[in-house]
Amino acid sequence: MRPFLGRLGSFVRYLLHKEEPKGLLQRCECGLDVRDTQCRDCFHNAPMCRVCFMLTHKQTPFHWARVWSPEKSCFVQQDISEFGYGISLGHNGDECPLATRGHFCAIRIVDINGIHETQIQYCHCSSRVDQFQQLMDAGLFPATTTNPETAVTFNLLETFNIDSLVSKKSAYDFATALRRRTNPDFPDRVPNIHPQFLRVLRVWRALQMFKQSGQGHGIDDAMQEFVPGWRGRNLIQLCLACPQVGFNMEEEVDEDEWKHVETLFLSADGHFGLQRKSKVEDPDDVALTGDMGLFPEERVYAEYVSKVQDSTEKTTCAHLKAANMQNKAKFIGLVISGVIAVTCARHNFFLHGGMVNLTRGEKFNLTDLALAGVLSFLLLVRHIVLTYDIACQYDKNLVKRFKENFIGTPFEHLGLDEIVDRFLCLVPKMHLKGHIPNCQYEYSLNFTPNVGRTYGEGIEGIWAEAKQAGGMTQEMNAGHRIDTLNALQNDWNIGKLQNLFSSLYRQLTNARSQARRKVDFYKGQCKLNGQARVEKWLKMSVLPTRKGDHVESVYRLKEDKELVPGQGQIYRQMLDAETEEIPNTSGKKGSPISKFLNTGLKIQSTQRTVRANAQKKDQTDTDKAALAKHRAALRGSLKRWREEQEVICPSIMDLMLEQRFDYPEREILFLASDLSPEQREEHQMEYMAECEMKLRRGEANDAIRTLRTELRHLDALWAMKNKKGNHNVGTERNLRSLKDIQNSEDKVRRLATKYRECRVAMVALGMSAADAAAYPILKDEDLCQKNVVQPHALGEGSTTESWLWVFGTVGSLSLEERNEFDMECK
Repeated sequence: MRPFLGRLGSFVRYLLHKEEPKGLLQRCECGLDVRDTQCRDCFHNAPMCRVCFMLTHKQTPFHWARVWSPEKSCFVQQDISEFGYGISLGHNGDECPLATRGHFCAIRIVDINGIHETQIQYCHCSSRVDQFQQLMDAGLFPATTTNPETAVTFNLLETFNIDSLVSKKSAYDFATALRRRTNPDFPDRVPNIHPQFLRVLRVWRALQMFKQSGQGHGIDDAMQEFVPGWRGRNLIQLCLACPQVGFNMEEEVDEDEWKHVETLFLSADGHFGLQRKSKVEDPDDVALTGDMGLFPEERVYAEYVSKVQDSTEKTTCAHLKAANMQNKAKFIGLVISGVIAVTCARHNFFLHGGMVNLTRGEKFNLTDLALAGVLSFLLLVRHIVLTYDIACQYDKNLVKRFKENFIGTPFEHLGLDEIVDRFLCLVPKMHLKGHIPNCQYEYSLNFTPNVGRTYGEGIEGIWAEAKQAGGMTQEMNAGHRIDTLNALQNDWNIGKLQNLFSSLYRQLTNARSQARRKVDFYKGQCKLNGQARVEKWLKMSVLPTRKGDHVESVYRLKEDKELVPGQGQIYRQMLDAETEEIPNTSGKKGSPISKFLNTGLKIQSTQRTVRANAQKKDQTDTDKAALAKHRAALRGSLKRWREEQEVICPSIMDLMLEQRFDYPEREILFLASDLSPEQREEHQMEYMAECEMKLRRGEANDAIRTLRTELRHLDALWAMKNKKGNHNVGTERNLRSLKDIQNSEDKVRRLATKYRECRVAMVALGMSAADAAAYPILKDEDLCQKNVVQPHALGEGSTTESWLWVFGTVGSLSLEERNEFDMECK
């Protein structure tokens, strides 16, 4: 904006200069009059006389003329008819030879640049003058079918139709803007064309839907030959990617291999942003699209609602309140409280017959009606998955309701009860977190075979867009509201279809990338757990089973205790073996090599802790005293260990004396890992290097095991702090919990440093390729984990665990270790 800011003054002068164009009031080229008229809408708008204006605007009669007024010393906007010009139809702008010369009818034309009070002459070449047809041939849509006095240009209808479908702008606001464009100074003097414009717009939208759906081309006759069970009369854009037998898939499909391909995924959800107020109804306001759009036929809907009682099922999910806890106050003064819709879950298309008006809250019987409308066009689809935020309650008596409630309706003999009997009802991933643990395993998309990466929440994004139209639809009559919602949601489908190819390609590319990571993760898990355990798991059923009030699932954590050897266990094994079989390779008396090295590694661990404490900022006197005490203890341990080192490796002492001894935590121990291969050979420390490598493996295992436990501890602390009941607990308790979290985070950093330094030592000792694969480099982003005790959190399905939880010889934590911390947050 800065470049424009400095030139605002010159821009204002330019606009004022445009108000007085060059050549104004000079003799026109035709020689008949002066140039006092300028076209407001033409690109090249040099001044001309009025005769020339009429001649040059024969094909553009709705351009505004700006006529110079000597009395007002400014331009005045006029219509071309004020020059005595009339618009002739049927002869390319020329007058009809059979029409009475000079006989014109007054008509109001609504164009994109304003409202024109003009004159028109119809063609009389035919014995019968069809005013409606002649206006339509000229690109003008009459507001009435007989003796039209107002017409709207196709250009305006196309422009506003797209504009309103995208922006949800109301026709009333647009009509108000047109009045202001016609007369900016006194818009109240311009006729209000809102009723006529609204009437034409509704018809135009319906006609566009007939064209776009193929109904105007007889598509039903063609589709009935190819698609079994095609019912037709559909104005809603189809989802071309969803399975439809005879349309995009064969009738005979290998169910085992291609079940995931031929499965239809649907989503159901209620929305209370598309309401309608209780008001005086216009009995003649019928829906032009009727049952050819999203809504069922009004007669069928009324009979169904009057016959079927509200569902009486009580919720069995303690955390579920969507169906029973609706705020009744927000429905006061409404005849329609919202809608419930069934959509395509994977591609987010609205489906023909899949939307029903709600009267009070979200009722299962109305969801059934929307579902029946969709299924009536999909009778041959074998496998259907329905995601619904209250699926755990909705599917309890689903088949029973379909058998009983649709008797006497057009759906009675379609066998819909058999279709819903093979339904699989699940809960979308975001809403699933609000359900009890049983539901989170029994109705989870994450734990259900053949559903892929479906998340089931796409309908929520649809409602976010559709809600923008709630402000205008709540004031409409019943028929007008249905036509508007049909047009809006059909336009949504068209937009999704336009981007369907790029969307599917993007998802396919992402799926291939994720598949490679998932396969690597799976192989790592198989390698980690061993062939016997994997074969045992493969024989288990992945389907959840309910035993009383508890749901059992193989995905609920059940794990045998199987720990890998740590530093202590390896040390004891080495000590026993060394005591019984291995001679003291130094040739001198002293402690066994394994004991000496194990003590050295413990001293290194103490050095690491003291260094961390010494680096803390803002130390108090207490912290400084504790640090001095730790240093003194460390110095004593080092002195005793050096005495053993002098006996076992006397030649090392020369190297040791070359370093400074100011701080014990900075002293180098001169273990085998602290020396180069040449130095180890010089000081005869090859055997000691082998022993140290074994202990380092155990030390790395201990570091990873403890690091895993501490990460779970940290997660438990955060979960406890973030509990809803702990939000208002006072400053003291909040500070104490933050202190606990900080201490845990410090411990995680120390353990990560321990592993990294251990790995550096293993590299210095000549780490093998097998060890390099088992003990990878630990990065900061690896210090995270999924909560395996709880069901998947949002977004976890697209991520994989770091190597910390998969690779290496560390193995899995025991059930006791996991539960020790994870269960604290419950």
